[in-house]
Amino acid sequence: MALKYFLDLKVNGFEVRMKMDTGCHNSIINKRIWQQMGEPELTHSSRLRKSALGS
Repeated sequence: MALKYFLDLKVNGFEVRMKMDTGCHNSIINKRIWQQMGEPELTHSSRLRKSALGS
């Protein structure tokens, strides 16, 4: 059974609980958290995101 580890972090001064993934190179928040943060400006990224299953 895999253990799940969570961290309590501050992102732009906003407290967020996130799952720790040691194999992940980036972190992504969902729309609800982004809205609770006051919808800060988003910027485009040239990086392609894929799930562990490749989708």
